[in-house]
Amino acid sequence: MVACAAVALAVCVPAGAAASSSGEITRALVSPDWTTASIAGKAVRSNGCLVAPEQPPSKGSEKEKPEPPPPPESPPGVCGWIPFATVGPGSSQADCSGRGWESLGEGVQLAWVGPELQEPGSATFDLTSVSAQNGAAAPLLCLSAVETDYESKMCIPEIDCSGYRYVHRTYQLDSALLEVVTAMASEQSQLSTAPGLGPCKKPRQRQKRSQKLAGLALGPSVRVKGQPKRVRRCKTG
Repeated sequence: MVACAAVALAVCVPAGAAASSSGEITRALVSPDWTTASIAGKAVRSNGCLVAPEQPPSKGSEKEKPEPPPPPESPPGVCGWIPFATVGPGSSQADCSGRGWESLGEGVQLAWVGPELQEPGSATFDLTSVSAQNGAAAPLLCLSAVETDYESKMCIPEIDCSGYRYVHRTYQLDSALLEVVTAMASEQSQLSTAPGLGPCKKPRQRQKRSQKLAGLALGPSVRVKGQPKRVRRCKTG
């Protein structure tokens, strides 16, 4: 019976749920005194509503099928998906995995929350005056998405464990270390956005381009190895 009970507690995660989100951080800057951040990026939902499979009737019961579970008590609701960005401690995308939707973690600031999407779509953010509440102690910007999913129980045929419940799963989409803006960079940014001027040109100095880390995490407990990229992009006119 002990072995059966252990099997009954197993959880089935729907195939394709891990591929439901993607995203990219396009700007991650902070003022020299670490009081104000400027961030931008995009998050994409590629899948529609994840429909729970039809549940079989309980063994030995006259009921046709179990009643559906109640919806989540907090957003996102059934079929919902919400992107969000956080700023906090850390140095790699692996450090983003501890930032859950309902528990961001110590020293982590919620910098942006996108709209709740029920169908495939995207959400962008372009914020130039984000208060850096924790200063230089929080240099890591993480782009994530939370989705309402379902989990069903699996067991051996002798045990009845039909039914499922709705849960929130957080996926890590991208990360970047905040880069301090120099006075020269600030002046160039102002010139690039001045009326009558064309798009700003890329600096001539050589820059190291780090490998993109816009990978997906398979759940709130999966850690993605690698170093976050550094992003510095000027606005177009």
